[in-house]
Amino acid sequence: TGIMIIDVETHTIVDVNPIAAEIICASKEDIVGKTCHKFMCQAEKGKCPVTDLGQSIDNSECILVTTEGEEVPIIKTVIPTLLNGRMHIVDSFIDISDRKQAEQALQESEEKLRQLFNSVADMIVLIDTLGNILNVNDSVKTIFGLRADEVIGRNFAELGVINPDDLPEVAKLLADSVASKKTIQTVFEIRGIHKDGHEIPIEVVSSSTVGLENDEGKLKGMLATIR
Repeated sequence: TGIMIIDVETHTIVDVNPIAAEIICASKEDIVGKTCHKFMCQAEKGKCPVTDLGQSIDNSECILVTTEGEEVPIIKTVIPTLLNGRMHIVDSFIDISDRKQAEQALQESEEKLRQLFNSVADMIVLIDTLGNILNVNDSVKTIFGLRADEVIGRNFAELGVINPDDLPEVAKLLADSVASKKTIQTVFEIRGIHKDGHEIPIEVVSSSTVGLENDEGKLKGMLATIR
């Protein structure tokens, strides 16, 4: 943890520990005596969040600027303290660059998966054991004329996209999958109904697969591909 001690009245840095100096990329001698605004925040004079505006900073994300001009994301906590009869603040912080990079990589990976999910021509739908739709790709628009946001969160039986005469068969297959403790893959044909009302023959490949169970090993959802 980097630690920096700052004089409240002058905003002058009076001490830093070796870790703080390493993060800032400067020696202690090059840091002490400088104003905290040079490194810890870019607030205008008289608008320091802590000393001027009275804000509390506890495990808050901020940006530290190194002597090389690099912006380093940090989490810091500021604690007021009295030293030699003068008010100071103890600014403790940690570098979270690695965490931020990992978060960015995860976001990029999730975006690639989302694009891949939506690029599949077949409609892919994830439903829970009650038949509520948890997720669906963009092909629902091509097949049924519905947007994903019109479908997600609703029960498949109330959408009007399945011929009423075929609903009992679909409900039974869902119930059988829920009751089974084994992976079941079923292929069947039913009559779908487009948003504009015309009937369309569709093939459904449903699967209760590993990875869709809860902690007790019970099925919590199933995956279906519709074409």
